Amino acid sequence: MANSSLPSDNITALCVDKNNNIWIGTNNGVARYGSGGWKIYNTTNSKLPENLIRCIAVDKSNDVWIGTTQALTRFKDNK
Repeated sequence: MANSSLPSDNITALCVDKNNNIWIGTNNGVARYGSGGWKIYNTTNSKLPENLIRCIAVDKSNDVWIGTTQALTRFKDNK
């Protein structure tokens, strides 16, 4: 973590969307890396129900689905 913007060294999920953004799930939230740099999502700055990410997938509409043990969350247009 000291040499990256990842919220945790424990990577639990990985996915690339149609815009070539890399979505990285960790046990402390989600990191998105793309042309705009790093963006971190967690329970304090998004509607994620918890920070422990179990899976990430992208659908045909390029919506990103993030699964935790509590719920499934959809990111549409990065919101």
